[in-house]
Amino acid sequence: MSFMFPLIAFIILFMLGRHLGKQIALGFAITMSFLSLIICLYYFIHVFFYGQIYSFNLGSWVSVGTLDITYKFIIDPLSITFGTLISFITLLILIYSYDYLHEDPNLVKFFAYLSFFSFSMSCLVFAGNYFIMFLGWEAVGLASYLLINFWTTRNQANQSAIKAIIFNRVGDAAFISAMGLIYYLFNSFDLEDLELLVPQYEHTTFSLFSYSFHTIELIALFLFLAAAAKSAQLFLHPWLPDAMEGPTPVSALLHSATMVTAGVFLILRSSVIFSHAPYISLLVACIGLITANISSLTGLLQYDIKRIIAFSTCSQLGFMMFATGIGNYTFALFHLVNHAFFKALLFLCAGSVIHATGHQDIRRMGALFKALPITYVAMLLASLSLIGFPFLSGFYSKDFLLEATYNIFGMFSYVIYFISTISTAVSSFYSFRLIFFVFLGDQASSIKTLKTISESSYFLYLPLIILTILSIFSGFYLKDLMTIQTSLYNFSASPFSDTATDQDFFNDLFKVLPTIFSLSGLLLVYIIYLKLNLKSQLLYRQYLLLPYLSCKKFFADAFNSFYIFLPSATFSLNITYKIIDQGVLEHLGSTGIYAFLESIFESIVNVETTLIIYRSFLFIIFVLGATLSIFYGLYAFLIAIFFISTLNIFNTEITS
Repeated sequence: MSFMFPLIAFIILFMLGRHLGKQIALGFAITMSFLSLIICLYYFIHVFFYGQIYSFNLGSWVSVGTLDITYKFIIDPLSITFGTLISFITLLILIYSYDYLHEDPNLVKFFAYLSFFSFSMSCLVFAGNYFIMFLGWEAVGLASYLLINFWTTRNQANQSAIKAIIFNRVGDAAFISAMGLIYYLFNSFDLEDLELLVPQYEHTTFSLFSYSFHTIELIALFLFLAAAAKSAQLFLHPWLPDAMEGPTPVSALLHSATMVTAGVFLILRSSVIFSHAPYISLLVACIGLITANISSLTGLLQYDIKRIIAFSTCSQLGFMMFATGIGNYTFALFHLVNHAFFKALLFLCAGSVIHATGHQDIRRMGALFKALPITYVAMLLASLSLIGFPFLSGFYSKDFLLEATYNIFGMFSYVIYFISTISTAVSSFYSFRLIFFVFLGDQASSIKTLKTISESSYFLYLPLIILTILSIFSGFYLKDLMTIQTSLYNFSASPFSDTATDQDFFNDLFKVLPTIFSLSGLLLVYIIYLKLNLKSQLLYRQYLLLPYLSCKKFFADAFNSFYIFLPSATFSLNITYKIIDQGVLEHLGSTGIYAFLESIFESIVNVETTLIIYRSFLFIIFVLGATLSIFYGLYAFLIAIFFISTLNIFNTEITS
């Protein structure tokens, strides 16, 4: 299996990396990642061109009664698409990281963590049952924590890593709940078994506290909560922008092919469940659409270059969730693949800018297009692809997705389509705003002399060139392979699928409207920042509601703090800790049992000590009587025996 090579790289580099040196460690990590990519490409060809599907059962892990958990892995169109994407992006980021973190003393450890990240995500996508998938799910969370907190001396990095872990605990709990219900209903975790069993149990109910629940809907709800935490959906998204405290290559990998795409993958892999849960599918679509718009609006007035791109990730993930909710699973996957290329490119370009300027504040940048021409062209093309500019990769997937909303919601189709398109316009605005501040604006007074800024070595710009090519052409070359007309992916039919695919009946206006809205973002940037010169003026943020909410991130952090984490912490302190942990469990648990046994043994020890002293005293009298009998005859010994017998009669409590 291809994911074994990143695992080998992680083990060797983590244990022996400090003895190998940076260059050998990089060469070894790249070799392992390249071998993983070669194997993925081999299976990719056999799966897509020969129609073969592989299943590997490496033995039984747990077998108790009817529970049989095996080390099962499957290679099908969905898993091999993700696996190839993960291996390819990881390979490019390893090359990029060598120059970006060349001076970091822990560079070898960084390579090890990246390899572990790649292994974890690959284990997740190739898993043949939900139990193995959950192990990969947890490993991805651990790897993200290690990489976000890579610079352990930074307090903000530590807090951001903990925040990511806490938010993802919600998803982990939901995943475990879904697994429990899956085994309760189907008596199996196997994905192939569920493909056959789910339609037969479509109307099964689950009773709890005299309430009945539709079991399939409940399983879908828990799976969606798990996916929402990993893929940073509404109310569970604040961890994602804060994850920018890690090194920029981490952000590129986390946002393109690993951590945040795990939630979308979970829904795609569980399409057979969601296709029989129409109410939860509708909920997924609604949450995804709201997330796409809120995240876009939040990114409007951010000034950290990496956070702006991070909010665009939230927005695009919302679109992917929206696509899965309306049954367009293939479009969601198509957009995910294209998004991986231009989003990795955006972050690597941001890293190039940060590497050159030494900071992340776009207000302290400007006029960098001459000093960083490769980065400028790459970032411009990535931004155009992000907004769905015609004939770039994002255009083919994003516009297909927007068009698919037109005929789904009946009388609300126009409203839903308009809301979706508005998000595209907002994305266009902050994308061009970023380009203006960094490359086209006036040179900031705090920036280093432009003569000292230049492109770095080929380690840095080679991945940019490769990803730029893919950001231009991937959509065109993959559209026939990854559109809904193909049956290669074998996603289950959704209640909305029939209406979502009638693309030929769309009005021509609705085909060009997303492009018009995208270009409107460019026009707004031109008017606001060039004509009105509001680059350094803050008054417009104070009197308009939308800019104010954008600057405050729509109070997402405040909402989570006051309405979720503060009540949870209060409950944990006053109930869980004081009453249960330090109260009931203190007396009935191990501490109470220890105190009880300690008191018993102390009393036993006290009794035994008294008995030993008493019998020692009698023995001394006996020896004294025997000694005196030598000089005074047998009478002295008999007196001693009489004295001992008398003491025993009057001290029965001690001797008993």
